[in-house]
Amino acid sequence: MTDVTLRAVAADDLPALAGTDAAWGEQFEFFGFPASNGYQRWYAESGCLSEKSGLLVVEVDGSLVGRVTWHVVEYGPGSNSNALRVGIALLPDARGRGIGAEAQRTLSEYLFSTTTAHRIEAGADIENLAEQRSLEKAGFTRDGLMREAQFRDGKRHDIVVFSRLRTDP
Repeated sequence: MTDVTLRAVAADDLPALAGTDAAWGEQFEFFGFPASNGYQRWYAESGCLSEKSGLLVVEVDGSLVGRVTWHVVEYGPGSNSNALRVGIALLPDARGRGIGAEAQRTLSEYLFSTTTAHRIEAGADIENLAEQRSLEKAGFTRDGLMREAQFRDGKRHDIVVFSRLRTDP
């Protein structure tokens, strides 16, 4: 396996991060056209890291191949009911090589070591079997189905939800 690492975003990464955004018609990924300066704004505001959300660069052997993100999801009053929802986007050449599973496992370990979150969760389109396998390899457990939870590419899609708990082995 190649050396997969996560690191904080640097200003020089911003153009390459734009390449991780899905293109029109790309299966499972296109949610509309992003702002052309979205990463620059986020980086200028917070370095892409805050208490409620974050973005880290995924590198393989020192080269940027994608990004991982997270944000808080509230399931009740008080922060003890919060979970962290994670996501990943890899450049096309980095897909299908196990990089996603390793990056998501590393991200969940990082979040457990730097936050008080008890639950980390992720979702995958019901037809995205590769991402579902990746999440399972990363130590996530399939929780169930959220019917028509996602609006993408002009229609509703079912999402399979996965989680990893702080108490999981």
